[in-house]
Amino acid sequence: MKARGLLLLALGLNLFSCSSEKDGAAAVDPYRSEESFCGEWAKAACNKSVVNKCSGGGDDTEACVQKQTSFCLAALPENYAPTKAKTCVEAVRKAYSDAKLTADEIKIVRAFAAPCNQLSKGPKSEGDSCLRSSDCDTVAEVSCVIRPGDSEGSCEVPVEAGGGDPCSEKHQVCADTHYCDGSNCLTKVQEGKACDASMPCAPGLRCADMSGAFTCISKLSTAATCTADDECVSGVCAKGKGATEGTCVETLELGVTVGFCGDLS
Repeated sequence: MKARGLLLLALGLNLFSCSSEKDGAAAVDPYRSEESFCGEWAKAACNKSVVNKCSGGGDDTEACVQKQTSFCLAALPENYAPTKAKTCVEAVRKAYSDAKLTADEIKIVRAFAAPCNQLSKGPKSEGDSCLRSSDCDTVAEVSCVIRPGDSEGSCEVPVEAGGGDPCSEKHQVCADTHYCDGSNCLTKVQEGKACDASMPCAPGLRCADMSGAFTCISKLSTAATCTADDECVSGVCAKGKGATEGTCVETLELGVTVGFCGDLS
């Protein structure tokens, strides 16, 4: 009887040990480090449609994951923190789901735009000077607020101000239709008017060099020849690998001629 009891006890301890090991393995955070986060990012990006289109009909998902992991590691902002990593990875998965990218989706998967802009827990505190948002604690929704024309900003929780409202405080940012002149939110520069980095053009316009004078002119419509995304109304200038010119499109369909497919195939 005593021997049987000891046997049952041993079996129970063994089962507890296995269960604990299993639970511990399940509890490992897949986003715990830069490497593991970028591995999850890559798997979210490299669905079958993306792999097929970027490789011209191939199916080497492993190669895609390796290249996209390398891209992620090279582009990931400094001071990585995993708190909001899962939200970012899900946004990447959704962006690549149809193997087509809008301007906003390109910003997410290539430039870590929202919701992938809260992956850094920088050393700078609220109110400290900064050069980039990764200097600040973006997990706490603190970002580097840099006014147009300035090279340095301040770590702040941005608060949007409307047209005509004061914007002299470092945390105050103007709505997209306005810019801060240092005191108040002014309407962005209209078509045909002079512009520069401190006086940006209104939405739908771009600041271009017109015979030596920088002037606000209309952005290019779909199918127009372009050299950069911000020249197009759609925000997407589709250029082939190595090309300096492309075409304004509403959405960028992935394919072997698309430049950044090199990080996906």
